Amino acid sequence: MAKAKSSRKSSANKSSASKKAQKPLFDGAEWDYQTVDKCFQAIQKIAL
Repeated sequence: MAKAKSSRKSSANKSSASKKAQKPLFDGAEWDYQTVDKCFQAIQKIAL
């Protein structure tokens, strides 16, 4: 029987989900259209 190959990934192939954001999407508890739109655009980038 053949042995299964290891499926380890190199550190160069890490998921982008493990990257730390350069800055938060917003500060404070106030949500306005501009903040919601900024979050929406960031989510679209992640989804693509």
